[in-house]
Amino acid sequence: MKTVIFAPTFLRSKFFFNLYNQILQNKKYEVIFITIKQSAFNFLKSKGVNVINLKHISEVELNEDQRNFFQKRMEQALLVDKKIGILSEKKLISNYWYLVKRLVNFFQKNECDNFLIFNGSAQYIEFVAKLVGQYFNCNNIFFEIGNFPDKIFVDKKGVNADSSLMELDLRNFPCDLNSFLKFKENYLFHKEQDHFVPQAKVKVNNFYKILDHDRFEPSVFFRGWNFLKKFKKEQIVFDYLPDEKFLFFPLQVSYDSQVLRFSDVSLLEAIDIASDEAKKKDLMFVVKPHPAELNHSIINYARKKGALIVNTNTYQLLKKASKIYTINSTVGLESFFYNKPLTILGKAFYKKYLNDSYENKLKVLCNYMNNILLNGNYFDEKVKIDKKILKFFK
Repeated sequence: MKTVIFAPTFLRSKFFFNLYNQILQNKKYEVIFITIKQSAFNFLKSKGVNVINLKHISEVELNEDQRNFFQKRMEQALLVDKKIGILSEKKLISNYWYLVKRLVNFFQKNECDNFLIFNGSAQYIEFVAKLVGQYFNCNNIFFEIGNFPDKIFVDKKGVNADSSLMELDLRNFPCDLNSFLKFKENYLFHKEQDHFVPQAKVKVNNFYKILDHDRFEPSVFFRGWNFLKKFKKEQIVFDYLPDEKFLFFPLQVSYDSQVLRFSDVSLLEAIDIASDEAKKKDLMFVVKPHPAELNHSIINYARKKGALIVNTNTYQLLKKASKIYTINSTVGLESFFYNKPLTILGKAFYKKYLNDSYENKLKVLCNYMNNILLNGNYFDEKVKIDKKILKFFK
């Protein structure tokens, strides 16, 4: 079976090599890696695996059917990156076709039984890979960082609101609720002490940034301007958490694909809705910014709408809140632990369980953590990846 792994960055290449090394290496799969970054290519080459840098594949002339297929989906593919604004729209469109024509050329010449892609719904590079896999009827397998420690999410349909979780009923899975209640008590005890968000802590070596400066990266001028802006960036002044009753709204990152792709409500509109609800219910309005948020105007807007901006432990906030509002953050799912009144403004797989009993919500958490998420850690190669991952492969 021919398995193609799309590993566009150094971090992606490390994760997927770990998967290959732990599970695929001694199986029946013939594996080839595709990347667009020199650092990833060098790393994978040093490990002795079959790897191709996309820049070494020539662009192919698309036929009419291919051009129509990818033209219709271009706007959706570029949605998140246009919002981020690191590259101009002209550059994004150019890069889109650069990726399409090279990947199409590769798949016209190579069989593909399984195509491994990370996320596939966020930024355009992996979105393009997903589209090409769909066009050539590959068995696309999508990976994402798990919402809980030492877990990864794997699915054949996609991630988040694109995944098969939207159709599954997690109340129907077998679950040892008594064991889960014991786990819950210990888990919450530790989580209420410290809440770490791994996505906000990732740093890439400066050498790789230099090595990987290419058409997909912003200009040196843009990088320099951003570097200078860091010195001028205002520090967030956090408020104390009140003793009064409050409505908790966890901010998602303003360019989060979860918000941009899976919600009809914008971040600012969500702040308005939550703020109005807090006033109506005579509750304090408490907002916790996402640690990866760089757009302080969002935080300032929330403050103007009467929000107290806090940096309190997320689980403590969930425990103490009278009501919780979210677009579709993982924090909404985590609130099931506390059975608090929750309003979800966007699309989320756990939305259908909102009116369930506390026992059913715990059952959903139990099944999600034990039967849906698989063992593995995107950032730590020492964590063993679950061999159940093979059930997604042809």
